[in-house]
Amino acid sequence: GRRTPGYDFFLKIVPRKEQYRARNNLVNMAMGVNADWILFLDDDMVVPDDLFARLVAHDKDVCGALYFQRGGQYFPVMMKRTEAKDGYVNYSFIEDFPRNSLFKVDVIGGGCMLIKMSVFERMMEPYFWIDGIGGTDVYFSHRCYEMGVEIFCDTGLELGHMTTGEILTERTLPAQKRFMGAMHEKLIEDAMGYTGLGKDRIYDACIKASGFDHGAFWLSRERESWEGYLDFYTNDPEEQLLRLIYFQLETPNVNDLIFNRVDPFLLKRLLPGNNILDFGAGTGRFTVALAEMGFDVRSVDLISSPYQEFVKWRVKERELNVDFGQILDFAEWTPNVFNGSDQYHGVLMVGVFDHLPNPLEVVKHIHASMAPTAVLVMDVDTGKGADHNNPQHLLAFDSATIQKEIEKIGFKRDHTNQFVWERL
Repeated sequence: GRRTPGYDFFLKIVPRKEQYRARNNLVNMAMGVNADWILFLDDDMVVPDDLFARLVAHDKDVCGALYFQRGGQYFPVMMKRTEAKDGYVNYSFIEDFPRNSLFKVDVIGGGCMLIKMSVFERMMEPYFWIDGIGGTDVYFSHRCYEMGVEIFCDTGLELGHMTTGEILTERTLPAQKRFMGAMHEKLIEDAMGYTGLGKDRIYDACIKASGFDHGAFWLSRERESWEGYLDFYTNDPEEQLLRLIYFQLETPNVNDLIFNRVDPFLLKRLLPGNNILDFGAGTGRFTVALAEMGFDVRSVDLISSPYQEFVKWRVKERELNVDFGQILDFAEWTPNVFNGSDQYHGVLMVGVFDHLPNPLEVVKHIHASMAPTAVLVMDVDTGKGADHNNPQHLLAFDSATIQKEIEKIGFKRDHTNQFVWERL
């Protein structure tokens, strides 16, 4: 190339194939042309013209550049290896790294890797593999560790990572999405600790729980009574919990979710005080996040709820100060839930409204307990969006009707955020 005249280049693009197969095929092709180096680049990476020249100048067996995840917690894609006394090996992202430096890591992201072919000549096939727990880059890096091959990252060479409509770099990382990604990561971490299921089993267990025909089970129960209602949400506690975790982590409509429009940083700016009610807290995503930010949180769910037992465990494990209350009947709560006016500066009612037989009555109680200018965060399934395959979504409203009903109670909808209502 013009920028590196001392090298001849062979370009090969492998589309629509499992990543490990593509990488193994590319290595074999490189061996077939007697290449000295192989540069792996994903098609969503934005790289400078002198990428190869800068990486090859380091003359390392394996070397990569700095780039960030395009989802989750948007970590820099490089990891360190730790081994426990029982032999369990864990890889964790390196968040605090030296800037503008070449430094040793244990895993580098497969989106950009320059590797000496001599590494593969000493390695048995398959060079890349996937085991369902770690990616191909983790597998390859572990093989390097076993061989004594060192891996480096040049943090002075930052690449862009394409996502929908934008290029992610350290300067453009979305703080709100990163925080929400952290909430999800903490949820799955706590689910593993609570159930005793490892990372290789927790996802399978959640998927299995999600496949149970809860709709048929719901329809087979006596649903009009409180006892029948409570029975649905408290039978088979672990499966109920895993099912909820699955649907909170795996959603096909992430751009429409309340979790992409409301986060604790937003609440910190909006709320007139620190007292929060998380009504129908579920797995405690907001309960835990808000408590960690210093809010005074009261977390409320059904009596005997497997969700609340999990949230209590999370709070204890993380040494947080959270008050708990219970829903005792359709219109009855423990005394601490609603015990006067000016009680709450913010109330979250997320994924709850359409599960209640009397949601507007509940919202009236919430309104009476809130301080003036306090904020209610609430999502409501409309007739078009209601999940009719899940009959436990009891009610559906059209958007205009629900706005009128909530305004009658004494709230004003925020014109910039459909999920935020201010108490008048």
